[in-house]
Amino acid sequence: EKTIRDIFEDVVKKYKTIHVLINNGAISRFNKSVYDITLNEFDEVMDVNLRGSFICSQEFIKANQNESYGRIVNIASTRFNQ
Repeated sequence: EKTIRDIFEDVVKKYKTIHVLINNGAISRFNKSVYDITLNEFDEVMDVNLRGSFICSQEFIKANQNESYGRIVNIASTRFNQ
């Protein structure tokens, strides 16, 4: 959380504004049977993928609040490993 907030602070200091946020960073630990995924593995994925995107969106909205243009793009992907 602190790292994300610090990055947004640095970007605003350097560029003065932010117009677009693309949430595209994620991890996956689900390359095994659903029966074998531990709750800790599931929680880690949810923390990084959902919580991380939420914090980024929250910081973007704060940084963009006085701008006339702003967009948040959330990207999700799936992959099938055999």
